[in-house]
Amino acid sequence: MAIQYLEIAPGIASSSNWHTELYCIHHSLAESFFDENRFVDAHTHIGYARLHGINNPHWLGYAMELQATFWYKERKFKEATSEALCAVETYGNVEAIEGAEAYRNILQNIGEQMEKLAITR
Repeated sequence: MAIQYLEIAPGIASSSNWHTELYCIHHSLAESFFDENRFVDAHTHIGYARLHGINNPHWLGYAMELQATFWYKERKFKEATSEALCAVETYGNVEAIEGAEAYRNILQNIGEQMEKLAITR
């Protein structure tokens, strides 16, 4: 039910020019779809969130974080690494040290997972 209501919300927010709400709605839809294993829908909505966050480096970095997390959980480590590096750079540009530090840690985890995969092959 939550997804159904959230899917109606962008139309309302768009007609009212509510950019913050649009970002949050798409971000929430991405998380909801990912939790339902609807990965294509999740990636689509994180893309929309990024579009609405393009003028706000914090929002954009947070959307990149979510995208990197999705890739990581899907075991798509190259994509996760690329996205995490972009998030670190975005956070670095706005001096959001906690966000950048968290994604440096994720990059380390990705590297460890890739090494494990290489060893087992």
